[in-house]
Amino acid sequence: STGAAGAWFAMDQAVAADAHQTVGRIDNFRLPSADLQSYELYRMKDAAAIVVLTQQNGCEASRASAAVLQRLKARYGGQGVEFLMLNSNLKDDREAVVAEQAKLGGGDIPVLMDANQLVGEGLNVSKAGEVIVIDPKTFQVAYRGALDESTGAAVLDGVIAGKPTSVKAKAPTGCPIILSQRGRQTDFAKISYATQIAPIIEEKCVSCHQKGSIGPMEFTSYEKVKGFAPMIREVVRTNRMPPWQAEPGIGHFKNDKSLSPEQIKTLVHWIEAGAPRGNGADPLSLTQHVAQEWPLGKPDLVLDLPSYAVPATGIVDYQHPWTANPQTEGRWIRASTIKPGSRQAVHHILTGYMNDVPKTASTSEAGWGSSVGTYAVGAESDINPSDVGVYFPPGGAIGFQNHYTPYGKA
Repeated sequence: STGAAGAWFAMDQAVAADAHQTVGRIDNFRLPSADLQSYELYRMKDAAAIVVLTQQNGCEASRASAAVLQRLKARYGGQGVEFLMLNSNLKDDREAVVAEQAKLGGGDIPVLMDANQLVGEGLNVSKAGEVIVIDPKTFQVAYRGALDESTGAAVLDGVIAGKPTSVKAKAPTGCPIILSQRGRQTDFAKISYATQIAPIIEEKCVSCHQKGSIGPMEFTSYEKVKGFAPMIREVVRTNRMPPWQAEPGIGHFKNDKSLSPEQIKTLVHWIEAGAPRGNGADPLSLTQHVAQEWPLGKPDLVLDLPSYAVPATGIVDYQHPWTANPQTEGRWIRASTIKPGSRQAVHHILTGYMNDVPKTASTSEAGWGSSVGTYAVGAESDINPSDVGVYFPPGGAIGFQNHYTPYGKA
């Protein structure tokens, strides 16, 4: 397996799922909290129990249950029980929830913001103040219903002890939770693959999921998309794909690769409806999807690096090769692309200009000046804004920091 094969510098040129799960195994999800932390359900697998309370601003039943939840946390938090609240109310934005919690005296139980209502749909929540107790050993629901301290304690004692609970569930009586797309399975079955799903895949997925690119599978036809539909649903619900970490609504990014809320709901609901093919030609199969050798066009200068043999297993220290700069006069870098020899083995690459040519085969970042390009999965090219460039002096050398990740093959 080889590492970074070259660097490019362009200068002076321009599956069906139950959408209303009430019993059984709870599907994984990841949501941000009102205080901007991230919580993923299956990462809590080592907890003694997981308690989720449906929360809604201004609802007295929700407030009363939250007070009970705080008392239960005081009793059971030290025993490894995780306590969460879930807000699926579209009228409650993050700032409003923070203000509500502050008004009620705070508390340290995070409120997860279910802005797309997909988690609420999956759990089939209907009333604020309802509690759902989950056994992390199986992610099965151990109890759901109204919350009082004695009921909650009895359920948690049973889950912690690994014994089935015999506590009779009490129906919640809190404020109704309105899920805007509850009960629309007939409509979801009519979502058009050709006009609604394929364009999302084309826009947000195919650049990585095509022949010669970094994605482990190719999304080049309906059949291939449907084959991975359950996985697509999972990685979208847990925010692993597309690879974009910035939280929606916090700042504006010109290179935003995330799915919009409507795209997320359309994809998930289509998959939950069985990923129907529907009518119309398949847009993905009508276009040949092959990653371009040079996505920005033929470069003005190509710099090659020696290959590096990545072992099949183990941990590889950062490698610091370098290459001499053949330029005899200074230029301005408009854009750059780094092409790894093995996309599976390369995690990231950083670069830096060095005034002096190193006397050893390996160097370090200590002598670096300005960057002349970077590489990360999904971000192979650096393009400067119009009328902006990075000065590339003559002579010297370009140093590289190459991070390799063994993947089972040498």
